[in-house]
Amino acid sequence: MSNLVRVLTGLLAARDELIVALEAQWPAFQEQLDSRLRLIVAADDTAIQSQVNELLTLCLRSPARPVVVRLLREAHQAPPPDNQSASWIGPPGFDEPALSWWEAQEVREAARSLLLALADESAFSPPVPSAPDPLRGLPATPEPLAPGAPETETPRYLNTGLLTLAGERVPTDRPLARAGEGYLLGVNVGAPWSPGEAGPALPEAVIGPLFAGQRAVTFDVHASSDEIEIEHPHRQLLVPREGESELLTLALTLRRSGRQALQVDLLYHGHLIQSRRLEVFVVETPEESAPASAWPLQDSRVTFTRTALVSPEAMAPMADQPRRRTIVAERIDGQIGLRFYRDGAELAFYRSELTDTSLGRPLAALRVQLELTMRAYAGGIGGSAGTLTAQLGQLASRGNRFYNALFPNLDLDPERAPARDLPAGSVIQVAPLTPQLSVPWELIYDRPVESYREGRTRLCPSFREHGPDGCPHADDPGTVCPYGFWGYRYTVEQLPCRVEPNAPPPAASLALRIANAIPLRLSAIVYTGFRQLAPHLRNLQALAPESQLSLARIDSFDEFRTLLSGGAAPADMLYFYAHGGTDDSGSPYLKIGAGDHIFNNDLSAWRINLRQRQPFIIFNACESAGYSPDSFESLIQFFAARGAAGVIGTQCEVQELLAGELMLRFFRGFLAQVPAGRALFDARLSLLREALDPRGLAYSLFAAAEVVLDQPVIAVAA
Repeated sequence: MSNLVRVLTGLLAARDELIVALEAQWPAFQEQLDSRLRLIVAADDTAIQSQVNELLTLCLRSPARPVVVRLLREAHQAPPPDNQSASWIGPPGFDEPALSWWEAQEVREAARSLLLALADESAFSPPVPSAPDPLRGLPATPEPLAPGAPETETPRYLNTGLLTLAGERVPTDRPLARAGEGYLLGVNVGAPWSPGEAGPALPEAVIGPLFAGQRAVTFDVHASSDEIEIEHPHRQLLVPREGESELLTLALTLRRSGRQALQVDLLYHGHLIQSRRLEVFVVETPEESAPASAWPLQDSRVTFTRTALVSPEAMAPMADQPRRRTIVAERIDGQIGLRFYRDGAELAFYRSELTDTSLGRPLAALRVQLELTMRAYAGGIGGSAGTLTAQLGQLASRGNRFYNALFPNLDLDPERAPARDLPAGSVIQVAPLTPQLSVPWELIYDRPVESYREGRTRLCPSFREHGPDGCPHADDPGTVCPYGFWGYRYTVEQLPCRVEPNAPPPAASLALRIANAIPLRLSAIVYTGFRQLAPHLRNLQALAPESQLSLARIDSFDEFRTLLSGGAAPADMLYFYAHGGTDDSGSPYLKIGAGDHIFNNDLSAWRINLRQRQPFIIFNACESAGYSPDSFESLIQFFAARGAAGVIGTQCEVQELLAGELMLRFFRGFLAQVPAGRALFDARLSLLREALDPRGLAYSLFAAAEVVLDQPVIAVAA
C-alpha cells in the first residue's frame, strides 16, 4: 500500500475526529474536501500525487491540522516539520517517481471510498454557524434565509494582498523590508480586503452557473512578477458556491528595493476570467522609512475582467469549450511581456526587447506588406499560383520576423514555441493588458522560413490536399505553406476586456449569443462613393428572403446619428461598408454617406448605449483595426465598452471587391448560426483554397470566438 493510499484511508478512519476538530467550519471544509477528492478520482496517473498534496495542504491549513499531522506520521513514518510555513505545498517525500497504473488505481479507490463517506450526512448534526474570516481558516456556513425573506447577492472579489509568515495582514502604511522576516502573497475570492480598488466584483449571477450543482469549483491561479521571486506560482483555487474561498498563500523572495509589481491571473478551463495587479514598495531594512514619493506603499487594481462582461448563460459552457492557449500581454519597465498559458497552467513567459516605440516598427512593416498584397490583387478576386507564391512568401518573411521579435531566441529552444503542440482548429485567446489592443496575430508565421527571394521561394505544391498538420515541407525553409500562418491554422480571439486605470467598472456584457429577432435586423452604414455598393447590398439581401433578413441602408450623417442616439440600437447587427482612416492627429474616423467623417467625439456626444440589444459590429472599412501602440483612440474599444457583442475589423487598407466577397462568405456561415470565429476562419480559408487569394488575413476578430446568433437566418446545413 502506497503512502498516498495510507493517508486517504487514514482520513476516512478519522472522519469523526475531523468533524469535532472543525466544529462550525466542518460543512464548508466538507465541500472543499469533496471537490478535491473528485479531482483526484478524475486525475491522470501523472497528476494524482500533486492533487493529493493539494488536498493535504488544505487539511494542514485548517483547525484539523493536529489530526492530519498524526495521520502523516503514521502513514509516512516520519513527522513533517512542525514549523512549516503556510506556503508549504506538500509533505516531504511525496514527490517520488510517478505512480504505476496499479498504484494510481489504488489511490482512486481510496478517494472514492472517502467521497462516499462524506456523502453520508447522517453521521453528524451541522453545528451553529459563525461569522467567516476571509484570512483565517475556512468559512462558516451562512445562515439560511428566513421564510419569505428576499434573496440577496453578496459580491465576491478576487483579492490579492501581503501577509506575514504567520498569516497576519501586512499594514498598508508600511513598506516591505528585504531583510525582514519574509512575506506571503495571499489570494482568495470573497469579501474585499485587497489594498487599493476592490472591484469589479465576480458577480454571483455570473459565476453561479459554473457550479451546476457542484459544491465548489476549481479555478487556476497564476502569480507572476519580473522582480519578485514567487515559490510555486501556479496553484488551484477552490471556490465554494457561497461565501469565502480558501486562502492561497505563496512565499515571496524580495530581490531588490524600490517599487515592484505582481500580477495575479484567475483562469477557468483556460479562459482568463480576471487579472489583478498588486504594487508594493520595498526598502532594505524594517527600520528604514519610505520616501514620500513611494505612496501608496501597497496598491492594487483589476487590469482585465471578463466576469462583468459576460452573461450567466455564457459562463457555464466554458468547461466544454476550453482554451488550450491564452496569451496575456503586459508592459514591464516599458517593454512588452507575453505570458502564455497552456490549458490554464503557465507554458512560458517571453520578455521581448520591444518597447511601445520599437513594437510599432515591425507592426507597421507587417501591415505595409499586407497592404501591398491587397494592391497586387486590385483588379479582381483571386489570381495565379505565381502571384500567390510571391505574396505569401513576402507575408511569411514579415510574419516570421514579427514572430521572432515577440518571442525571441526560439531557434535556440524550439520546445518553448507557443503553438508547438497546439492542434489545428484550436482557439487562441488573447487578453491584452496594454493599451495596444489590435495585433495582426493571423499574420504570424511560426515555421522556419528564409527571406523571400523571387525565383527561389517555393509555394507548397500540395497545400490544397493536405491538412494544417500534414505539410510534407514544414521543415523546408525555402517553401512557404499557407498553414504556417496562424490565420489559416487557428482562430484568434482578441478580447476587448482591458480595464484602464481609474476607469469605472465595466457594465456591458460581452455576450456569447446575439438575441436576434426574425427577421434579423441588419443596418448597413455605407459610403455612397463605392462603385460596388448597389450590387453588394443586393448580394447581401439575396442571402435570405426579407421575411428572414431585414436590410436597412443608412447613408447620411443624420440617419446614422438617429440610429445610434435613440437609446438601444434598433438592429441586431451594424455593418459598416465605409471608408476608414486617421486624421493628422491620429484620431480614427469613418467616412459615410457622401463623405461625412464620423469621429469618436461624435459618437461620445450621442451617448451611445448598446447594452440592451448588444449588436454584433463589422467594420468592413480600411484600417478599422490598424492601431499602433501609441494610438489613444480606438473605434473597436469604443463600441465594445458600450455593449457591442463583438467587433470584426481590418488591419490595413482593403480593396472594395475583396471587402465585398469576404463578407459575403462570412455572412453565409454566420447567418446559418456558425459562431463568428469559425465563420471568419472558414471565409478566409475558402477564399485562399478556391481563389488563391490570401487577403482574408487582413480581418481580425475582437470578440469571443463562440459569439453566435440565437436564431438562424439561413437554413442550417444538415
